[in-house]
Amino acid sequence: MVRVLSLVLLLAAIAAPAQAGQGWLTNLEKAKKVAKAKKLPILVEFTGSDWCKPCIILKKEVMGSKEFKATAKGYVLVELDFPRRKRQDKSVKARNAKLQAKYKVEGFPTVLFLDYEGKEIGRTVGFAKGNKTKWLAKVKALLAAGFNASTGKAGKPGKSGKSGGADGGWQTNYDAAVALSRKTGKPILADFTGSDWCGWCIRLKKEVFNTSEFKAWAKENVILLEVDFPSRAPQSDALKKQNKALAEKYSIEGFPTVLMLDADGTLIGTTGYVKGGPKAWIVEGEKALGMRGK
Repeated sequence: MVRVLSLVLLLAAIAAPAQAGQGWLTNLEKAKKVAKAKKLPILVEFTGSDWCKPCIILKKEVMGSKEFKATAKGYVLVELDFPRRKRQDKSVKARNAKLQAKYKVEGFPTVLFLDYEGKEIGRTVGFAKGNKTKWLAKVKALLAAGFNASTGKAGKPGKSGKSGGADGGWQTNYDAAVALSRKTGKPILADFTGSDWCGWCIRLKKEVFNTSEFKAWAKENVILLEVDFPSRAPQSDALKKQNKALAEKYSIEGFPTVLMLDADGTLIGTTGYVKGGPKAWIVEGEKALGMRGK
């Protein structure tokens, strides 16, 4: 009897995470708290898990795939289910129905992306068999354009003042910088920095990057990307992971290092701190970009 009971408990323990969706929450308010703490977007799936065929296909082909599981670490996952046969608590039914009305969800599956305040970043509606790659690409582009990883809020990545767009502001999201580079044809200027501890980095920012002359030049010529490694300033896990991966990819050995990249991430040139203010730096920057002879 003891062995049977132990086996039952073991099987229940193994099954529980799968039933819960391997990290999926069912309460949006709880998800908001997690998203705020980690500065992550929230993925909310409105589904009919036991009757909606496109929902079942989405769950199997996308949510169960290795590709999704790898990217899912960058979201807070929420499943809002509307089953027809499964038993569901009345309070959960009422809560889900209220959210369906609030976000004007008219069909299943609908996947919303929200920030920790509940503001919508974007959505996907429906799913066709075999569309996993397109769906994942759409989500990636949607988040790159509409989520600010430095603040954890919806909006263009440039809203914080530290990250920006084609107007010369600083990006912190690599994918967003790449999207802008492709859209505008401008190369990416990636500043690898220790913004709150590296003396030469602080000098470069003060003497060059914060000047009106550099800002005007950058607006016309490059997409700015800050790849920061602070010692005190808070930073999301997703941003830490991104920046570490970029530093390893480009073999960054010291700060500040400034790379010039094309939209495919290919290295064009390298520079760093340059004595003499914005004029002197721009000369070296243009050499690194191949705009001037060396």
